[in-house]
Amino acid sequence: MGAKRKAAAPKSPAAKKAKAAEPTEEEIRQAHFDNVEKGILTFNQFQENEVNIVNVGARISLGVYRSDRTEKHHQAIKWVQDSLARYAVQLADSKKACADTLGKADAEKADKTKIKESKEAVLATAEEAYSEAKKEQAARAAELKAKTKEMSVQAKQLQAAERSVEVAERKAADIQEASARVAEIMSSAEAPPAKMRNALMAFLKTSPIDKTMLTAAQGAMASAGSGRTQFQTDTLKALGQFVSTQAEAAAKEIASEKEKCRDVEQTMLPLVEAKQSLEKAQAKVAAVKKQLDDAVAAKKDAAAALQAVVDEAEQAQQDFDGNADLVKTMEEVRHSFEALRDAIHPELALAISCVDHTTLNDTDTPASVAAICEAAAAAPDAAAVCIFPQFVKEAREKFPSLKIATVTNFPLGTADPAEVAASSAKAIEDGANEIDVVIDYKLVLKDREAGIEAVTKLVTAVRDAVPFGLVKVILETGELKEADLIKAASDAALAAGADFIKTSTGKVPVNCTPEAAKVMLQSIVAHRRKTGKTAGFKAAGGVRTFEQAREYFELARSVLGAKHRISPVNFRFGSSSLLPALRKAAGVASGGAPVASGY
Repeated sequence: MGAKRKAAAPKSPAAKKAKAAEPTEEEIRQAHFDNVEKGILTFNQFQENEVNIVNVGARISLGVYRSDRTEKHHQAIKWVQDSLARYAVQLADSKKACADTLGKADAEKADKTKIKESKEAVLATAEEAYSEAKKEQAARAAELKAKTKEMSVQAKQLQAAERSVEVAERKAADIQEASARVAEIMSSAEAPPAKMRNALMAFLKTSPIDKTMLTAAQGAMASAGSGRTQFQTDTLKALGQFVSTQAEAAAKEIASEKEKCRDVEQTMLPLVEAKQSLEKAQAKVAAVKKQLDDAVAAKKDAAAALQAVVDEAEQAQQDFDGNADLVKTMEEVRHSFEALRDAIHPELALAISCVDHTTLNDTDTPASVAAICEAAAAAPDAAAVCIFPQFVKEAREKFPSLKIATVTNFPLGTADPAEVAASSAKAIEDGANEIDVVIDYKLVLKDREAGIEAVTKLVTAVRDAVPFGLVKVILETGELKEADLIKAASDAALAAGADFIKTSTGKVPVNCTPEAAKVMLQSIVAHRRKTGKTAGFKAAGGVRTFEQAREYFELARSVLGAKHRISPVNFRFGSSSLLPALRKAAGVASGGAPVASGY
């Protein structure tokens, strides 16, 4: 490693005592670790930044190895520094989002305040209108009460007048009837005057005429002549005059009583009008009362809306104020990082960040998939998980920040391209970020030209169906075996739009090998020279240890060039056992449940 150190001169007892009082390197490192853990606990309070910030603290905690200050070591340090810089940008974005939310809340609060004031004005107007309507109703009710009392008196008068008319009409009828009977008696040709008088008196006494007519008849007969004819003439004349007078008087009485009835009816008309006016006033009061009730309800709604905005603004302010603590904690972690960065193993952290933690077993259940997701999301985090499509939707709901890859046309690669494209689009819709699609490698083996054409058709269909997701094309290199077939399949997949080319499904006897990986990396270099775009490489199946992972890192650097920076953006490992092994090597708990698989 380096030249041997010269033996140090013996130190004095005082110097030894001073040296003993100084903290040891292990104690210093432990103090920094404690500071980082404290920072992680604080970060957990901020949900929006929780995943990324905790990952920083965990990556710092990987300082359990020592390494010479090689170029790779400095690259690793720079990578962590870049990570912190990215998280600082995310923090700034978070603060800006809080500020924007606060500004919007203030603006909405002002609008809601205006609405509330408008509703209060409407309510005041409604209350005033209701008060006026109530006063009008009370006045109309009092008027109706007085008119009703007056109407009661007039109704009695009308009834009396109507009875008087009936009496007068009945009296006139009696007079007419009596007059006719008298004339009938007096017209008898044979009856002598005495007999006529007796008959007439007998009738008049039983007739329904009043005593006035009876007295008049008696007087007429008493003053009549003694002769028969003269008696008839005188009596009839006297009675005729009396009847005429009485009939005229009765007619006048009837007319007078009817006039009284009409007068009473006329005086009762204002009472009817007053009643109708009161009914209108009552209807108006009911309408205004409804307006008042509506205004009260609107005021309550406006007040509730305003309170909701105030609460939202207060919450936004609290979130905004909380970022100050987050900045302070980030600085503490940054200082701890600077103290520990010389102890970070550069390749170990990189390997962990490039793992697609995978479970593709027939025995998978929602619970086992959730355990895989939990393990991948634990700090330090993996690049993604790789699971079957039927578990994607539930995994996305439970782990909203986790990158999820899924497989299509898996594992045989023989499905129709249109069906594969549809299932890939459905997986993205359910929440997947990445699609690992298998080519029809058996067709490539059987008929190279037709097989490569099928690769182009398949990848193009999936690329069109998944314009924004990451497309990783599985070649199954352990089955293709020959370098020229692996190269042809790689070139076709990259030309059709693949973001990554992946070695294997993990379901065949031979999976990832350095020889196949080298051919695929060479195709990536050729594609970069041709298009200017750098595709990614994924080693899947058989990579189980840190030493194997480092071997593929070295291979990638040797083929892609020293300037090529390996990261999860362009390099992945597909494995179910690599992530726990790397974390164990780093001295970090794996998180989640182990997966019994050789993938």
